[in-house]
Amino acid sequence: MLVIGASGMGKTTIINGVAANLDPDVPVFRFRGSNLIATRKLGIFEVLLSCEGEQADEIASGAALSIMSRIFEREHSPVVLIDNADRVDEHSLSIVAQLAAAGRIRLVAAAETIRPPVDLLAALWTAGKMVRTDLEGLDETAIAAIARETGGELDDRTIADYRRKSQGNPRMLRKLIVGAASSASSRRGADHRALWNVLPEQKRILEMIAMAGALPYEALRNLCEPELLDNLAERGIISITRGRHAEVVVVEPAVAQSLRDGVQPSHSLQLLRDITPVLETTPLVGAALFGQVRWTQNWGVPVDEVKVLGAAMWANERGDYTAAIELLRDSNSEDPEIYLELARAERGRGDAVEAEHIVDRLISSPQVGEGSDRYLSRLACLELRLTDPRESRTLRTEWIRERLRSPVWPAARNVRGVRTESHPRHRVHADGLRRCRHWSLR
Repeated sequence: MLVIGASGMGKTTIINGVAANLDPDVPVFRFRGSNLIATRKLGIFEVLLSCEGEQADEIASGAALSIMSRIFEREHSPVVLIDNADRVDEHSLSIVAQLAAAGRIRLVAAAETIRPPVDLLAALWTAGKMVRTDLEGLDETAIAAIARETGGELDDRTIADYRRKSQGNPRMLRKLIVGAASSASSRRGADHRALWNVLPEQKRILEMIAMAGALPYEALRNLCEPELLDNLAERGIISITRGRHAEVVVVEPAVAQSLRDGVQPSHSLQLLRDITPVLETTPLVGAALFGQVRWTQNWGVPVDEVKVLGAAMWANERGDYTAAIELLRDSNSEDPEIYLELARAERGRGDAVEAEHIVDRLISSPQVGEGSDRYLSRLACLELRLTDPRESRTLRTEWIRERLRSPVWPAARNVRGVRTESHPRHRVHADGLRRCRHWSLR
């Protein structure tokens, strides 16, 4: 069996379960890949060879297969368990694959991906000689069960939020539910194995990405060589989106959390100081904008209201209302646009009472008539959504609908000299939708 799954998904648990349920008469050989073993001549087999009285340095590569075949010669076919197979040298996995294909051993291996050298074992799967199991994340029912075991009850919204943040990763879920701060010693777990081959320059970039959540690709290119990013992407540690505003994120949430846990406060501040000048010259949108605003606010640094609003609108659009609320409240801004977006987030989170309170305050403000048409249209739209349809007479923003019944743009001449006029039937309604039924171009 070949078990594939991200760091923290439970691959080692499965292997331990297999070993615990084997017949006592069946010989079991357990190996665990690591960077230190992978650099040795015969990798995971060096310890086994030394126990058998063989000198690894004197064994030729061609003779290793026959020697290992003799060692595995038993009355019962031995079971070979290999954890972290992606950290095993190619020569050792080649020997294991040949022995398994010949039926000399039974093999249970676990790895994060089937990239080389694990592709040697994946060839057994494609040939029909091995079963492959891909571990998926825990669903809502499993998350609720874990929460009950820790002595707590979670509502459906919190469970859905935990699953989205962790992607069902058990290790990440445990950190979210229990909230225990990991010490330096406890952080040396499976999460760090994915980072063992990372260069110091790459580690610094990964820490920046983890602290922000996402960073623009163009900004990172100004901090390191593109080849360093390409190498991390090829190894599956980061992913790079395509398009004009390409973003870079850490693929596995558990790895990103491990990176954040390992960053000391002083180092986090230094990372923020290093990346801020680059971000100020780079257009920020989406997750990159949200991450930069949140990271900056965590250090108590004031953030431009336009950036806060853009980041909160992005969070609201993807349903992360709690994060949007934290961003908006930490801004300490009195801007009506900020409060309007806060009301939208409160309503999305399910707190209609707080949303109504904010909208009441905005409507009652003496400066409400000074707002832009876009702001007034959104205000009327939100009040309409918060109002019981059976009590439409209680609406207080009908005057906004009347005000917006004039053309949005007066006749004007654009840069190409084409005169455009908005048709009288072009209206902006209080439901926030611009309905352009006809345009005449002259």
